[in-house]
Amino acid sequence: MENKAKRRTALMMSLMLAFVFLWSCGGGNQQKAMEEQLQDAKDSAIQSLNDLQKDLDDRIAYIDEQMETANEEVKEDLAAARAEFEEQKVMVSEELKKIEEAGLDTWDSVVAKTNELVADIKKARNEVSLKVRELLDGEE
Repeated sequence: MENKAKRRTALMMSLMLAFVFLWSCGGGNQQKAMEEQLQDAKDSAIQSLNDLQKDLDDRIAYIDEQMETANEEVKEDLAAARAEFEEQKVMVSEELKKIEEAGLDTWDSVVAKTNELVADIKKARNEVSLKVRELLDGEE
């Protein structure tokens, strides 16, 4: 009877070890899949922010071009618009760092803040661009 109890205990221990081993292997695959999805999401977010950064660079270059032929009063206003675009570029750069540093545990909050910031930057960018257009149209 004692042998039977020992065999049952050994069998249960073996089954428990097998279960733990299989569970840990499966959990690792899930973790790896989640990390791959996170990296894909990061890559997409980084690409979007890089596109926004490029757009801001293009707008700054346009302002620089226009400043060459603008009168002094318009040049000052264009310089102010250029400074606003530069500030927006700094905010995008800071957000890029946050995206790169985000982990699985912080991703949702980082994305929410990034989406809000991007919307604010795009709104401000469009307002500045409108001012620039009005300045240049008024100069002609």
